[in-house]
Amino acid sequence: EAPAWDIGLAQGDITAWEPGMAMDGWGRFDHRVRGIAERLMVRAMVVRDRADGGRVALAVLDLMAIPLLLRQAVVERLATPRPERAWHPHDVMLLATHTHSAPSGLTDSPFYNSVNFGFAPDVFDHVAGVTADTILRAEDGLRPGRIRPGRVRIPASEPVAFNRSLLAHRANADVTGPLSAEDAVDREMIVLRIDDAAGVEVGAVSFLASHGTTVHGDRPLLHPDHKGLAAERLARLRGGTLPDGSSYVALFAQTCAGDVTPNHRPSVARGFHVAAWDDDEESARRIAEIEARH
Repeated sequence: EAPAWDIGLAQGDITAWEPGMAMDGWGRFDHRVRGIAERLMVRAMVVRDRADGGRVALAVLDLMAIPLLLRQAVVERLATPRPERAWHPHDVMLLATHTHSAPSGLTDSPFYNSVNFGFAPDVFDHVAGVTADTILRAEDGLRPGRIRPGRVRIPASEPVAFNRSLLAHRANADVTGPLSAEDAVDREMIVLRIDDAAGVEVGAVSFLASHGTTVHGDRPLLHPDHKGLAAERLARLRGGTLPDGSSYVALFAQTCAGDVTPNHRPSVARGFHVAAWDDDEESARRIAEIEARH
C-alpha cells in the first residue's frame, strides 16, 4: 500500500543569549546566563496529505515556553520567502520542551520579561528566524513516509515523573486510597515513529509530561534539560546519519506538565528538591536515557 503522507524532518540551532541576561523558568533575578552547557535546538516535522495537499508543521524548541509574539514572528517568517505557499497559522504548532535553563526576553509581556528587565530583540530574531528556516527545510525534505503510533507506560520504578503537590491532587473527587508521588501522574508516553517509504525509521515524536527542571536555578549555563538530551540520545541510538545522508530527528515534547516534576528528593545542602542523582547534569542525562530507551 502506498504511503498516505509526505513527511519531512529537520533541526536547527537556536542557541542565543546576551551577557548578563536572565534565564527563563525559575523567575530568579540572580539566575543569569554565563555560558552554554549544551546547545539549544529546534526540531521540526512537516506532514503533507498526498491526497489533498493539506499540510501541518510541528516544531519542538528547547525553550521554557512559546510566547504568542514568538509564534506570530515564526508564522510571518514562514510566509516571507514563499508568499504563494504561506502557512496558515492553524497549521503550525510550536511546542517548548519547557527547559528552565533557556534565554528570556522573548515576549512582549512585562510580567515574563521582568527578571530580564525587558525584551531581547537579537535573541528573539535568532530564535524566530532559525525556527522558521528549520520548518521550511523540513518542508523541502518532504518524501513519502508512514507514521506509526504507539504508547508505553513508564513504570514507577523509573525516576522520571512525580507529583509535586499530592495534597492538591488528593482533593480531586476521583482520587481515593493511598497514593504515592510516582503513581499520581500520567506515566504514559505516546510515540509517533516516522518511517520512509522503504520502512527505514527516520525520526520519532515523543509526548510525555515531566517538567524540564532537573537543572536548577543555581546553574548559570544554558541547558536543554532532559527533553533536549533525550532527543540527542535517541538520534545517536538510531545511528545519527541515515543511509541517504540525512539526519535522524527526534522530537521530545511536553504534554500537561502541571505538577509533574522529575524532582522528588529534598536536598538539605541546596535547600530544594532534586532528581534521583545529586548532580543536575547526571540527573538530566540519566532521565534522558530512560525517555529515549522507552
